[in-house]
Amino acid sequence: MFKRVDVKTGFSCNNNCLFCVQADNKLKNNRSFNDIKEDLEDSRKRCDGVVLTGGEVTIRKDFFDIVTLAKKLDYKTVQVQTNARMFANLDFCKKTIATGATEFSPALHGHDAAQHDFLTQTPGSFVQTIKGIKNLKALNAKILTNTVVTQQNYQDLPKIAQLLVKLGVDQFQFAFIHPMGNAWKNFDQVVPSISKAAPYIHQALSIGAAAGITVMAEAMPYCHMQGYEDYIAEKVIPEAEIRGSKHQNTDSFTTQRKVYGKQKFVQCKKCYYDNVCEGPWKEYPQKKGNEEFTPLEKKYALFRSNVLNDMRDYIFDSKKIQEKLKLSEKILFNLSKKKTESTKYLFTSMFFRVNKHIMITPKKFRELWREKIRNNTLSSFNLFNLYLHIPFCKTKCDYCMYYSTENKTKKEIDDYLENLIKKIKYFSPVFSKIIFQNVFIGGGTPSILDEKQLHYLLSNIYKHYTFNNDGEINFEVNPTSITSSKLKILKKYGFNRISMGVQSLDPKVLEYANRKNQDYQKIKETIELAKSLGLEVNIDLMIGLQHDNPEKLLSSFNKIMNMRPQSISLYPLKPSYEYLKYHYSQDEKKFFDYINNEIIEFLKIIKPIAKKHDYTTPHLITISEGYCGTFRDKKTSNIKKKKKGYYTNVPYSIFGLGPNSLSKISGIFRCNEIAIQNSKFNENSLSYSGSVATIKDDIRDYILDNFAKKSPLIISNFKKVFGTSIFEVFPQTLHFLIKENKVNIKDDKLIFLPNDFNEIFKYGLLFWNKKELNNFLNYTT
Repeated sequence: MFKRVDVKTGFSCNNNCLFCVQADNKLKNNRSFNDIKEDLEDSRKRCDGVVLTGGEVTIRKDFFDIVTLAKKLDYKTVQVQTNARMFANLDFCKKTIATGATEFSPALHGHDAAQHDFLTQTPGSFVQTIKGIKNLKALNAKILTNTVVTQQNYQDLPKIAQLLVKLGVDQFQFAFIHPMGNAWKNFDQVVPSISKAAPYIHQALSIGAAAGITVMAEAMPYCHMQGYEDYIAEKVIPEAEIRGSKHQNTDSFTTQRKVYGKQKFVQCKKCYYDNVCEGPWKEYPQKKGNEEFTPLEKKYALFRSNVLNDMRDYIFDSKKIQEKLKLSEKILFNLSKKKTESTKYLFTSMFFRVNKHIMITPKKFRELWREKIRNNTLSSFNLFNLYLHIPFCKTKCDYCMYYSTENKTKKEIDDYLENLIKKIKYFSPVFSKIIFQNVFIGGGTPSILDEKQLHYLLSNIYKHYTFNNDGEINFEVNPTSITSSKLKILKKYGFNRISMGVQSLDPKVLEYANRKNQDYQKIKETIELAKSLGLEVNIDLMIGLQHDNPEKLLSSFNKIMNMRPQSISLYPLKPSYEYLKYHYSQDEKKFFDYINNEIIEFLKIIKPIAKKHDYTTPHLITISEGYCGTFRDKKTSNIKKKKKGYYTNVPYSIFGLGPNSLSKISGIFRCNEIAIQNSKFNENSLSYSGSVATIKDDIRDYILDNFAKKSPLIISNFKKVFGTSIFEVFPQTLHFLIKENKVNIKDDKLIFLPNDFNEIFKYGLLFWNKKELNNFLNYTT
């Protein structure tokens, strides 16, 4: 194991830092060259690396002699711990490297001269330190910086991180201030609260990690590093000897630090990380107490997912396959007899049925996003989508199951936008390095915003987030509230697609749905104008509305196809509780029998009509999957050909903002923002309800999405996406399905054979484990 020696060469320094731990030793003489020589020779018997420190070692007249000696003794690494001011001289840099130094650890404590020079109490030190770092970088030296976290700089740590990224350092570390020497004398002035500093440390670490820089935080207990445990410096600091004045000598700095330097508390024994956490520097609680050190339960570890462990957990015992199949049959039987809400049919809804719900704050939600971005190692998990919810409508459609309210005043919308933009700004630092692939602004009715409100919202979105211009930048509109000026604003801000909810063109159907103000001519004009502006147009039609039938729906399809939008999406009605109560006396089976018959009749006649109009005819699936398919104009629809769309079976993450919006942090967490009328943003309020997710949930979604849509699963793509073979993840399940002729393998394709939804659902459930199936069975009983 690599071991190093820290040789303290003396305590003289050309800075006078407010927090210097060696301040009490400054008046002592520097150590002699012979003393240092003895230490270097003796420690070389046990150590491979040396750190030359002080004080400021570079101001010694024999500095080059010490470096030369370390090289002669064949230390593998020779690190110079320094304030880097002497390295502002390029010749000094060159000579230091030539004599044998291999690494440099400059100290930078501020993002600008005012901050850094105040902390070092040395005017001009910032300029020299920055120049020193640049000189060393120009010579391809390895640079590992250290920043002491103080009361003066903790809120600016992200700015310091940005500066260090710009400087191109190889590693940076944020060390929470050690209250000794000057730091003890100036405690009230320079020592911040660990709990207040932690969020800024996290943000700064994320900035560095996103830039590919090695980052660490020192002297930060685990209870203040949730989601950032991998960056705790004490986990990776190599064992070291210390050689200096007699009272500082030690053969194991790790032991000295744990036993004499740090302190743990009674409550720490309850913490999941008690065995590895060292606690804060012991001087800290002497002034500030220990109330801010709260033990963490093991459940917090679930927010981190390990691919290998998830895979192992997911391998089923072949002896229990039949037991699982029986559970699946019981679940299907219960659903056919006792139905509670339509979304229970969706495979994806099972995630929330079998996983324990927890409530989290925006602050915690932000930390989970940071974890996702920092640990985003699988290339296929790099797809990030943004969704914004505008929960206002002029009138409420009677079938609508989404969160919205009938708007009465302009102020109501203004207040909502103000609150929404606070959230946009609050989360924006987390996504500073992220380019969102796709954007969807939905509702409600986003087009209800007037021109001024629309400009206000979009300007703030583009100010704080970055988007891929080749992705889908989509805005949902209602034909009764969209105008030419609003379309031009959308085009100005880079939107390339509008999705217009038409649902039907039959006057009677629209009247019963409370959409009687919808105008056919206005729809036609909107499509023409949007296309002239270069916006792709998608029209939504709905199947299953009251007083609709296949003939009326076909008539609507024909009229829309004649308008030539780039795509037409068909959605089955997903009834709310109120809708079922009013129209079907809460008899959900009656509703599903009706709508499935509608779909079957419609599918018999729609495909040749779409072909006649030169539209693609996708495989259409049943109401049970909540989506029927999209018909595309073969000549003009192009966005989907360029990039992955907003909805894709490739694992992706969705960042949702607005009441009831869905967010999916792939492999970590899934949740909905709680819909609370007129709620004001507060980072500490319990605003999100969701469940811990793992990579296995994304794997299952990936597989079942292909199966449900009758789309062949490309085996090689699966391995490319997840880094492992599908047969390694589900050996027993796939063996069973192949044996039962439910799955066929042809070349590189895995094809799910069942067509009937009951069979798809029954065998699809085998991709859950027995415990999860029992939970779902209890839910349906």
